[in-house]
Amino acid sequence: MSHATTMRGGAIVLIVLLMLALSMFGVLSMVSANSDLNMARKNAEWVQAYYALDSDGQYRVQQARVMARQAGFETLATAGWTLDGNLASLNLTDGVQNLRIVLSADAENTLSILSWQQWQEPFDYEYDDGGFFIQ
Repeated sequence: MSHATTMRGGAIVLIVLLMLALSMFGVLSMVSANSDLNMARKNAEWVQAYYALDSDGQYRVQQARVMARQAGFETLATAGWTLDGNLASLNLTDGVQNLRIVLSADAENTLSILSWQQWQEPFDYEYDDGGFFIQ
């Protein structure tokens, strides 16, 4: 057996291993890109929901200001606001995100925003329904 035949077989093995490695890197790149796309879509949905909730809150505050000026501070209770003395609070939710608005009224029924808080319920790390291990 000649030395050239042995070298040609080694080169083929190296080329096959190189193609296999490049294919694996290509598959990993596609998986990573798909994961990034899914995360970007979820982020876009979250931002859209956040601004929709924020916009609804601004609309409700504007409605409350008009109601308080025209019919008195106490009429805010008919629009879903919770009254406590000269404070009015409203909780809005879209199922995932929450917005709490607290307004204060002065003697002329002029409303001021005391707090504007957005929050989400904490993620439940203990919940496990599925995965690789079946109990």
